[in-house]
Amino acid sequence: MWQSENMHLDVAIQHLDAFTNWLDNYRENGFRSSLVTAREIAEENDIVKQFKEVRRRCKNIHFHYEGKDEAHELNAEEIFKINYFYVVVDNVRASCHRRFEALKHHESIFGFMYNITRLKEISDSELLKQCSDLQISMTVGESCDIDGHELYEELNTFIRVYEGNDDIISVLKYIEKN
Repeated sequence: MWQSENMHLDVAIQHLDAFTNWLDNYRENGFRSSLVTAREIAEENDIVKQFKEVRRRCKNIHFHYEGKDEAHELNAEEIFKINYFYVVVDNVRASCHRRFEALKHHESIFGFMYNITRLKEISDSELLKQCSDLQISMTVGESCDIDGHELYEELNTFIRVYEGNDDIISVLKYIEKN
């Protein structure tokens, strides 16, 4: 699946989006296949492979106008699907979503500097905008860690003189050397 040792952040986000879509599809269509797999594992390990039937509680009727509950009867497999399968898949989805959103936010701020090939291809005005946006996001009150215009000048000079590989390790070695 991974084609290179050095992955770009935007490519990682594409993979994470694909995983999220897969999870959504799995929630809707994966119960049957997971049931088959679980039954195979249970059979290999001599485990009873039936869902335990739960006795349905009856509600006492105190007044004549109260009717019997006409709730849909669920079998043990459907109860397991609703109370276990969906809960687990939904928890995985929610947990991944929080982490993926944080990574997407990081990429939206710093991502332009991770991909040297893309950095070489964007226009001067776009590079200046990205550097200015980074300055704004790094500003707290009156204090700021970077100057967007200076970063633009440094990156612009760097992409004109750098002629090595576009992976981040080569770039860092070049910077350290020079």
